[in-house]
Amino acid sequence: MRLKVSPFSPGWHSYASRRGTVMLPATNAAVEAAKEIKTLIDDSVGRVEQGSALVDQAGTTIREVVDSIRRVTDIMGEISAASSEQSAGVAQVGEAVTNMDQVTQQNAALVEQMAAAASSLKGQSEELVQTVAVFKLAGDGSPHAAHSVPSRQSVQEGLRGANDFERIGQGAVAT
Repeated sequence: MRLKVSPFSPGWHSYASRRGTVMLPATNAAVEAAKEIKTLIDDSVGRVEQGSALVDQAGTTIREVVDSIRRVTDIMGEISAASSEQSAGVAQVGEAVTNMDQVTQQNAALVEQMAAAASSLKGQSEELVQTVAVFKLAGDGSPHAAHSVPSRQSVQEGLRGANDFERIGQGAVAT
């Protein structure tokens, strides 16, 4: 059974004052709880803002890392291209050295052929000197025969030149 209390009833004042004493602590507790809730909400908002700022910083850092990786990748590509060019250059140098070696061998063969030709010419000129030695020159240098014949001295000078050429050819072959 419920007791009906009205402001017009004689016990209203005592009920209201009893109710006020009961309600005052409840109201104070509700105000305190509301203040705590507001503090918690404010703390939560602050933490959310801090978290959002950290997320923004993390996003910026991740973008910087991606950019750095992109730059490193570009640099590695450039290094790879430079290595390829360097390899091609080394191959060309090797080919040039091989060609120079072939030319040097050809030159050595030509020098040997020239030395052989000089030796042959020397032999032929010695035979010619012996063949021409039968002709006598007059004291004034004019030949007795109808044809002009080189003097013995000019033939010997020619032989010395052939000998020098032959020594040069042999020296080039030896080196």
